[in-house]
Amino acid sequence: MAAKWIPEVQGVRTLALALVAAYHIWFGKVSGGVDVFLFISAFLLTRSMIGAAERGAAPRPLPTILRRFARLLPLTLTAALLITAASLLWLPTSESPMILTQGFASSTYWQNIYLQQQQIDYFAVDRSTASPFQHYWSLAVQGQVFVIWPLLFALLWFVAKMTKLDTRKVALGGFGLVLVLGFAYSVRYTEVDQQAAYFSMFARVWEFAAGAVLALVLPWIRLPGVAKAVLGWAGVAGIVLCGWVLPVEASFPGWAALWPILSASFVVVSAGAPRYGAGLLLNNSLMQRAAGYSFALYLTHWPVLVIYLFVARTDSVSFLEGAGLLGISAALAWALTKLVELPIAEFLAGRQAPKRMRGLSALARAGVVVVALPAVTLATLGVGQGILSARMHEARVEALAVPADSYGASALDLDGPPQWPSELVVREDLVQLPSCSRETLASIDDDLEQYCSGDENADTWVVGNSQAQQSIPLIDGPVRAYILFSCQFGGEGVQPDVEDECNAFWQNMTAQILEDKPKTVLVMATRSYEDDRETELPGITDWIKRLTDEGVHVIAVRDAPRTTLNPFMCTEQWGVDAERCSFTTSLAEPNIDLQTRVEAAGGEYIDRNNLICPDGQCAPVRGDIYVFMDSSHVTATYLRTVTAALARNPAA
Repeated sequence: MAAKWIPEVQGVRTLALALVAAYHIWFGKVSGGVDVFLFISAFLLTRSMIGAAERGAAPRPLPTILRRFARLLPLTLTAALLITAASLLWLPTSESPMILTQGFASSTYWQNIYLQQQQIDYFAVDRSTASPFQHYWSLAVQGQVFVIWPLLFALLWFVAKMTKLDTRKVALGGFGLVLVLGFAYSVRYTEVDQQAAYFSMFARVWEFAAGAVLALVLPWIRLPGVAKAVLGWAGVAGIVLCGWVLPVEASFPGWAALWPILSASFVVVSAGAPRYGAGLLLNNSLMQRAAGYSFALYLTHWPVLVIYLFVARTDSVSFLEGAGLLGISAALAWALTKLVELPIAEFLAGRQAPKRMRGLSALARAGVVVVALPAVTLATLGVGQGILSARMHEARVEALAVPADSYGASALDLDGPPQWPSELVVREDLVQLPSCSRETLASIDDDLEQYCSGDENADTWVVGNSQAQQSIPLIDGPVRAYILFSCQFGGEGVQPDVEDECNAFWQNMTAQILEDKPKTVLVMATRSYEDDRETELPGITDWIKRLTDEGVHVIAVRDAPRTTLNPFMCTEQWGVDAERCSFTTSLAEPNIDLQTRVEAAGGEYIDRNNLICPDGQCAPVRGDIYVFMDSSHVTATYLRTVTAALARNPAA
């Protein structure tokens, strides 16, 4: 017998996803609605599987997975292509690589993993810099679980058959175990690294397990009408108030996520309550019809918001603006549902199909959708990626060809628009060197191989972090570099997670230098901070003297000023001339004491800061060149002009 239809489930889906959109658009907060969405999706899937098993059908996990994705992919992939196109059209040019990468990640259900690796702050206040694909993380988690769930259920069904135990009870034990272990893991992971936990399938799996457990125990729950009414309204209130009451930015998805999960459970358990129950809200025709568009609304509202915030050059929206954005999102959701989801659903049901496909089975039709739609989507994204890669290559070539003695620091009086590097490559305008040759790697310590790049015949070595890498243009001739990002000599400003590696790097590097005795070694002498401080790297002058005593010429470079904002990204949103995109620094003043100590140790001291920020004024563009690639690095293109300016006037 088929499971009874529960209209409250449809209604709560509408409520949850509408709250997601409303909280995002008007309040810049996380509502907890996504947690309800994940819970409900597992509830429905598990209810369907146990119902089929109890009717005597053996689980068929692969067909189940195929049918699920045949229903999900049409909207998911169509929206991904539309978001990609709209983002390339309206968002900053520099975002193009990210847009295509995340379009691919979203279309292939690993967007949550991508966001984890990028350490994206889902709770960031400034949504105008967010990814238009950021909301796809939950679809990725759902898709990953939708592969696991039918396989796990089939295993539990098999155990039940082998042990002659009740299938529902065995499934309850299995999914209950996932619930307990998953919740414990989620709480711990959230305490250790909340941002990563937020996107983790393993930290979220307990929410799915909670939905599965409720689907399995629901037939055994018997409550009086009054209790159901109270629970239903309590659940609705909990779902609505979750984002306001809970400090989600500090606790999701651990303990705090119990709130939306329990609230959704109350609503489901309340099904069949008297007329004054939560069904009064959830079961009305508007909520039921809207449920058919809620998934599409979830897909459309976030990119509409992100694109508008950038185009309108604002960080937030008014009530009327938000209402307009919600209206646009709803219209797009309606169009996607009518033009994409419903026609493909008709095809899957066999009611509308091309003549050649009318004889296909339901499973074969699902296979056509699951194969054809990803193929078209990924091919389209692949073509876009190929075109972008070619354009980025051209942009890098153009940046390398900029006359260093005619622009940038060599022509500070120029006041034209930025010409180089192209916006496509500013954010990755690091000095690039080829990997070290096999011969070079064979001649150095094994522990240093992963850090090595450059010319095997170079007698000048650049050693240190990314700031040292950006100082390579100071060298005239072949260079070999040993670079470990975020690793300063003496451990200054080094994060705990790289501290041991950093200490070993400098120990091994020092031994390698003393063994090979290159003619010149370039290192950083200071570490600057966003609050306009700078610190001399602990022990750097003693280290310089140790090397110079062995006949090695050491160049010690002062770190460039840093800031809390990204000047380049600021110009993309607010314009090159916006005052908010510039900053001031005291680090353009000479550091005579440091220079004296470096030179006393036998080293050569280089300070470029007055050419980067003349008179302490740090502008995003100088001499028609973008100065900063991010908040802490100067572009390699601008630094090449700094080198040219220093060559003409070493006292600059």
